[in-house]
Amino acid sequence: MTSITDKPISAIVYSHYHLDHIGGTDTLIELNNKKYPSKAKRGLRIIASKQVNDNIKQYADFSNNGSINPKVPVPTETFSKRMKTINFGNQKLVLNTLKGAGHTKDNTLILLPKERVLHFVDMINPDQLPFYNFAGAEHFPRGYIRDLNYLISDKFCAKWDFINGGHGNIGTKTDIYKLLDYIHDLTLATKEVLNSTNYPTIKADGNHFIWFKRWQNTITKSVKERLRNKYSHMYGFDAGVVESHAAMVLNELIDH
Repeated sequence: MTSITDKPISAIVYSHYHLDHIGGTDTLIELNNKKYPSKAKRGLRIIASKQVNDNIKQYADFSNNGSINPKVPVPTETFSKRMKTINFGNQKLVLNTLKGAGHTKDNTLILLPKERVLHFVDMINPDQLPFYNFAGAEHFPRGYIRDLNYLISDKFCAKWDFINGGHGNIGTKTDIYKLLDYIHDLTLATKEVLNSTNYPTIKADGNHFIWFKRWQNTITKSVKERLRNKYSHMYGFDAGVVESHAAMVLNELIDH
């Protein structure tokens, strides 16, 4: 921060309750207060949606006397509506919890209208394949795809030029289209392999858990090879992420 400004941090906005994104808040506040003692006396604004605040309480630790010990500082300001606009001097942020809830129900899209920049954590990592299991997406594929389509919809796409997904490079709308193409290709390949792969029932294995795992592994490995020509150049291709994605699509196909 000191390489960008000599001003203290006055407010923090939580994107969602995953500790890899907000777990260092205590340390950040401590460093801020140490460098700017006067700010410590006035306090720091911490802004989050009601869903984020609820999750902070739900996943808090409990002491022996029954008191709640949240793992991160609790918000000082919460909003319950789907959209909230916040002003910091001449800087405006528009916070929006999308209906698809593709990553998590509390994931908050943050738009800087003046700069035309989006911060939408864990939904996309430009120049990379998605992390294992689509970064733990709770509503894949329907909610996940719905959120991505919203970003490039006629209603919203004219409001932004650049996107930060929290774990990779800065991207553009082109990266959204590429990710949707990947999901389409992944789904098509998984359907094709599913329809041509026998389910191996080998009595000597002793239980059907082994049958299913062998069947799943056969399918996901085959899906990966079908995608190799188009996607092998992408970061993470041979790290097992494609197999994890194919397993999610497979489970969706056989469950629904």
